[in-house]
Order: sequence, then C-alpha cells, then structure tokens
Amino acid sequence: MSSTTSSRALATAVWPDNASRALRAVILVLAGTAILAISAKVKVPFWPVPMTLQTLAVLLIGAAYGSRLAVATVLAYIAEGMMGLPVFTNTPPAVAGPLYMLGPTAGFILSWVVVAAIVGAAADRGWDRSPLRLGAAMLVAVIAAPADAVRTLACVQAQDAPMAAYGLALRSRARARAGVDADQARGGFVRTHILRPTWHLVAPEDLRWILRLTSPAVERGMGARHRQLGLDDPAVVTAAHRALERLLAGRTPMTRGELTAHLAPEGPLRGQQAGHLLALAELRGLICSGPPRGGQHTYALVDETVPAGPDDDPPREVAVARLVHRFFAGHGPATDRDMARWCTLGLREIRAGVADLGDRLASVTVGDATLHMDPDAKARARSAPAALLLSTFDEAALTYRDHGFPRASPAVDRSRLIAEQGGGVVIVGLEDVGTFTRTVTGGRVDVTIRQERPLDASERDAVAGAAGRLAAFHEAGADVRFAGPRGDGGG
Repeated sequence: MSSTTSSRALATAVWPDNASRALRAVILVLAGTAILAISAKVKVPFWPVPMTLQTLAVLLIGAAYGSRLAVATVLAYIAEGMMGLPVFTNTPPAVAGPLYMLGPTAGFILSWVVVAAIVGAAADRGWDRSPLRLGAAMLVAVIAAPADAVRTLACVQAQDAPMAAYGLALRSRARARAGVDADQARGGFVRTHILRPTWHLVAPEDLRWILRLTSPAVERGMGARHRQLGLDDPAVVTAAHRALERLLAGRTPMTRGELTAHLAPEGPLRGQQAGHLLALAELRGLICSGPPRGGQHTYALVDETVPAGPDDDPPREVAVARLVHRFFAGHGPATDRDMARWCTLGLREIRAGVADLGDRLASVTVGDATLHMDPDAKARARSAPAALLLSTFDEAALTYRDHGFPRASPAVDRSRLIAEQGGGVVIVGLEDVGTFTRTVTGGRVDVTIRQERPLDASERDAVAGAAGRLAAFHEAGADVRFAGPRGDGGG
C-alpha cells in the first residue's frame, strides 16, 4: 500500500488539485517569473546598500507555491534571462544571456533555488499558516555570506589575503577558507587596489563609484614613487594597460607572474614596476581580481567581470555622502579622523558629508572626540567570543586612532607589526593583550601568542580556543605556544 503526501501550500489551497495541474503549474510559473522580473527593477533604500525586492519575491513565492513549484519558477526565471530576455536587475544596460550568469551576481541568483526549496518545503508542511514557523524557515534560507560582511564594511583592507579572508569568516557563517574563496569566485566581492594605495575587498556594485571618488587622490599620493620607478611617462603606462586589455580579453584570468612578461615589450620590468602598473590599472577601473586559482590571486577585466550599474557615477557630493554613511554605518561609532585615515577624503569633505546626512547619523561626544554612527544599523552579533585573533590589518584593529581596543601594555614597541603578515593582535574581553603570528605548514597551524600582560588560566584557554578557530579556518590542527611576560614559552 502506498501513500502520497500532498502540498499544503497556499497555491494548492486556492487552486486545488482537481483543476488541471499542468495548466495551473504553467500559469503560476509564468506569473512567478513575471513577479521576479518586476521585483528586479524595483530598488529600495536599504542599509548598507540599496537592494531590490527580488529576495522578498523569492521568499513569498516559496511560501505561496510550495517547494516544487517555487523551484520550477526560479529555474524558469533564470532560463528566461539565459535566453536573453531583460529580466535581471542590470538588464539593460547589461546584456542578458549566458555571459550574464558568469558575472558577479550569478551566485546570488542561483542561491534562490535553495531559498525557494527551503521556504517552499516549509509551506508544503503548512508552516505558511504559522508566522513564527515560516519566519524561522526564511531565516534559515537567508544565511549571511562573506560578501555581506564586505558590503557592511564597504571596503575591507586585504593585502594579507588569507587573514582578510579569516576576518570575513569571523563576521559571517563561513567557517573555512574554501567557503570564503567560493563566495569570491561566485562574484560576491572582488579584491583590488581601491580607497588607498593597498589591496581591499569590495562588493561589485560599489567598485566603480568608489574608484571614481577616491582614485585621483590615491594616484597623486603615489606620484613620487612612480617617478622613482620611471612610471611617470604616460606612454609607458598606456602601453602596459593596452597589453592587459589584450591579454585578459575573453574572460581569461591570469596571475601576476603570467602577466608580467608581457607588460613591457621592450624589456623586463625592474623591481616594483610590475606591481605598480597593475595597481594603476586597478585604480583606473581597468582590472580587478578574477577567481582565485589554487590560492593564487588572478586578474580579470572589470568590464567583463562587473556589470555596469545605474549608480556607478553619481555627482561627487552624492558619492561623498554615500561613502560617509557607509563608513559610519559599518565602522561606527567612529570619528571623522578615523574615516580620513580609512580613505583618501579630506576632513573638510568628510564633515560636509556628515552635515548632508543630517539625522541619518547619530553623534556622541566622548572627551574631546565626536563619534558618529548610524542609529538604524542593526547589531551584527548577538554575542562575542571571549578571545579573538585579529589580523594586523583587520578593520576593527586598524581603523580607530584613539579609541580602539585599549592596550594592556602601551609601552611595548609594535612598530614592526604594521609590516608583518600572517599575524595580528590578541583581544581578550575587549582588551588588546598582545600579538600573535601564525604559520601554516601541511596539516598544522603553528600559532605563537606574545602576551603583553600575564594571562590567567581561563584567558589562556580562551586564546587557545581562538587559535583553534583560526586553525579550523585553514582546515588544520592547531599548535599553540605562549610567550611573553611569564617567560615559560609553553602553552
């Protein structure tokens, strides 16, 4: 004796099975794809970036249709876009079709299949009659990704790529390097020179307008070094950048080593010339990161990687206010001088942006400092570990000039730390108690903790736990050694 379980979703209740199931399915799928296409074009103000109504539409379709019909609707919507219909958010001006699904939003679009399946499965069981149960299903379906952490912070400093990836894992549900790299490969974010003369991670939709706002000042600041390197001749730079366009055309990402030999046809490049030519190409919006390849950074053409958007070139005062809001929403409470250190804008422009934002920012005075924040920014963590290992370049460790984590021993010289990669600071109970270094060898991660004050047993256990999380990120075991005031060198 066999039995079947019918769907209890709303669509089945309104249009029961005794009607033509095939006709019902076709009409509902077409209606659902129309809703998705319309919702793609409706942008609403949202923190930290504007968003469309598509995620809401996917959730509602899942709740109303049930799992099978909701998944079929999302797949049909994707198929319409693959066939060239202008149903995606950026079409036009971007051209729909198979190439669009190689762009930075493809992973996000494909994730809707999973979202529709989860919410739809809940609706099949009648959960759409219970707001609490359906809300729980929707929360499970929409999981924070590393790219969400990048969007929250606007730009994430990333010259130490593995530790920058670990910083994203700490701020998202990714737990291993592979998950962060997969989000980058899907186009969730890119790694490039932006904001200052160093690497940062940035969301694709933020790339062009932030480059246009900040790159001219960054290039001016690099002028003296470029003269030393012989890169002050525009013809040299233009020839190298034309070579990049030729080499990378047709979505063929290449590593720095693969590109360097082709950047100067008249002879090999000297010293840092190649790195600076590539950085200039990034600052000018010609290239950015491609998909990681075996742990190596690759380069790709921006125009083949990041679809153009309607908000790519706002008036300068609008862009300034936007960046000011994004900074204080993601980093606040912070001062205007913190933001000036974070980017290349001057204090006068930053303060004008704060004034333009009006009551969108809240301010508080602590001593002689005025700190700004977005009062509507949602708390991004319900609890914090007892101890954290943060990269030297982590946004929480590096951004704040005078009101960051208080140091246990301010007299200890850390002047060399700023140039080191593979390590950072040790935070226990919101106090900066020392530094660490980590070395990855085979299946083990060696972590050395240099404590700047004695740690009690519970604090050492918490720090060892933080080292274990760092090792788990590398999918390896941890060997932890404590050094410092106790002088026992053990752990």
